[in-house]
Amino acid sequence: ENQDVRADLTPLCRFYSSHSAEGLTSLSEYVSRMKDGQKSIYYVVGENHEQAARIPALEGLRRKGFEVIYLSEPLDEMTLQNIEKFEGKTITDAGKEANQDMTEEEKADKQKKNDDTEEFRRWIKLILMDRVNKVEVSTRLVDFPATIVQSEYGVSPSMQKYLKSQSVAEDDRKSQFSNVFNQAVLEINPDHSIIKHLRCMHELQPDSEAAHETAELVFNTAALAAGYILDNAADYSHMVVKMMARLADQTTTHEPSNQAEE
Repeated sequence: ENQDVRADLTPLCRFYSSHSAEGLTSLSEYVSRMKDGQKSIYYVVGENHEQAARIPALEGLRRKGFEVIYLSEPLDEMTLQNIEKFEGKTITDAGKEANQDMTEEEKADKQKKNDDTEEFRRWIKLILMDRVNKVEVSTRLVDFPATIVQSEYGVSPSMQKYLKSQSVAEDDRKSQFSNVFNQAVLEINPDHSIIKHLRCMHELQPDSEAAHETAELVFNTAALAAGYILDNAADYSHMVVKMMARLADQTTTHEPSNQAEE
């Protein structure tokens, strides 16, 4: 590409962002609103702006008050990836691993939690096998138990769908999907009640069907919330039903009594 043309066109680009639900913003306007300590221009890719805004990986940025650009087209994503930097600020995919400005305190906290959960995370990785590249502790999650992010060379859910739609042969689609998801990183929130419960299951009955299904549900739910397509949607539905039935069995102590008078 012609670098001069790119430099001329970049200031003309407009995007939706978390700053305003309605209006568009330029990169210059974004930079003017950046918070103290913010080093990057953040963007995230979703099916649409509403879905992008709900991606769990944004929880940490939202808590810090960092603005995020919402993209919904593969072309938009490729455009920002090619720009790379603007006014000295790196343009960063918020859905990538370790791509959020972290304080030294946050880095130390993450390292400690990774050390504390090493065996637990290894157990989850064994269950999920090659569906994830690794399992890490997250510093970006607040209300969600887990999320899926991509490594440096992975692609977003939107780009994944675009690549699959461009493939011709079924084998090509399956191979491409596998290669993309092999870059996936499952980030868990060890402070969330669901992850705490899963850790208890791992400690007390790591080989039980319930423990393995709960780990699968955490992964699949995280993938759906991040915008990915599940190849095993039917299996996921069956596991949800089984989990609901198990919960019902635990909470129902007796059949409803018939109090109608004879």
